[in-house]
Amino acid sequence: MRMLVFKDLAERIVNDCKNREQCRLPSIRRIAAHYGVAYRTAWCAVHFLKQQNPARFAASFPPDSLPGSPPARQRGDAARGLAAQIRAVLGKGDLQAGVPLPKFEYFVVTNRVAPSTVAAAFRILARSGHAFREKGRWFAGRRALPTGSMERGNPVENHPVILLAYRNPYTSTIAYNISHLSPFLFSMRSEAARLGIHLSIVFREKPEEASPLTPGGSDEVKQFIERLGAQYLGAIVIELDPEPELFPGWVRTLSASGRTPVVYFDSADIRKDFTRDSLHLHRKYFRFFFDEESAMRIALNHCHQCGHRVLGFPIYNDPGYDWAARRREMTMAVARKEYPEMRIECSELSEPFWDFQRVEINVIHFVTFTRRIEQYAREKASSRQAATVRSLQRFLIERTPSIACLINSGITALISMNDRMAYQLYSWCRAAGISVPRQLSLISFDNLPETEGMPFTTIDFGFSRLGYLGLHAILGDIPLPAHRNGNIAGACSLVNRGGVARR
Repeated sequence: MRMLVFKDLAERIVNDCKNREQCRLPSIRRIAAHYGVAYRTAWCAVHFLKQQNPARFAASFPPDSLPGSPPARQRGDAARGLAAQIRAVLGKGDLQAGVPLPKFEYFVVTNRVAPSTVAAAFRILARSGHAFREKGRWFAGRRALPTGSMERGNPVENHPVILLAYRNPYTSTIAYNISHLSPFLFSMRSEAARLGIHLSIVFREKPEEASPLTPGGSDEVKQFIERLGAQYLGAIVIELDPEPELFPGWVRTLSASGRTPVVYFDSADIRKDFTRDSLHLHRKYFRFFFDEESAMRIALNHCHQCGHRVLGFPIYNDPGYDWAARRREMTMAVARKEYPEMRIECSELSEPFWDFQRVEINVIHFVTFTRRIEQYAREKASSRQAATVRSLQRFLIERTPSIACLINSGITALISMNDRMAYQLYSWCRAAGISVPRQLSLISFDNLPETEGMPFTTIDFGFSRLGYLGLHAILGDIPLPAHRNGNIAGACSLVNRGGVARR
């Protein structure tokens, strides 16, 4: 049985190193911790590798590092290795706090360790605050408090407090009304409620109408933090584009001169220079952002795998949509670098009804017009009505030359700048008699909750996981996948709703 264990470990090490010609292995203790095995098992696996393939693994260790006989078993190595393995899963977000840990039998079978080793690993996690036991079950993370979370400005007795820092009341209202930010705010608030942490809103700029429950300005916020004392855990800054000259001082105020963590949520990924080193901030400062280039790469890769080589990328032409132009330029740069055979046609949507953020009479006319076409299409009782449908569809295409020019250029798929515009494009295609995705594929970004039933594929920016990790970055109870500069990127993923068909 012992021989099967270390041979299985040797096979796992070879699989992890199969893409490298010369693999210099780490220390035996690190191998034991990484794979969750005992020190003796790791030693036997490495010794077996050097005997089976000396040309590849001979240079992995100095000659005197592996004596002729295996070392004596060091008590607790397997438990510490298993605990490190569970902590790594917690840091990736695959196992969230408050979720029950797998039963002992799972680790006994998968890691081939004794039940006593699993129990010892769980006790190690409990001592470090990464697990707790309740009613005979082990759970990940720290134990939740019995009361929920509520947003208030005054200190709450005997309960920890995290500050949500906005620029002013207007920006806080905007943040709650932006749909693509809702996953971040929802996961953060729900995790705070589970742990019994109170969220208090503060403003960087002092409002004209001051409120006794909401501190505004650096002086009031500093006094508020001093009154909280040990209840204060840290702050989460939610600002789209803060000023570089004011932001470091604001972070130092929220961090109580570097004692508490501060998380900056860069929701648009436009402040790449707001790192620890560039702003000379403390080690507990983190910048959370979404990797926009990774999202563009996922979208292009999915279209390329489905056989699409000519894509259209329309955006609304308005100064308020500069992010859309940046997103399109980034997509074209990725396509030129990684998919040279792919061509992206561009268009500026100049018709007024494409602007979904303004309530105009053109929007109402467009909706009424498309509904009329759909009604006639459903009631094809006579050739006269069918001719009317075709006439209305031709009229719609003629009145929208900015999108018609893309259709006439031979594109097979559309890349929308976000889900809201994708809803507009899908409605246009349906009214114009273009089937999605049979005739024209459609892919977008954001994964908005209100568009879950729409038949277009979208890219999730990973904001929900960032909200969860943002709260735990304040608590410091799970390992974080942070860069040395404090940057933590959201993991983008494809949400395939069947909007991209194979050519």
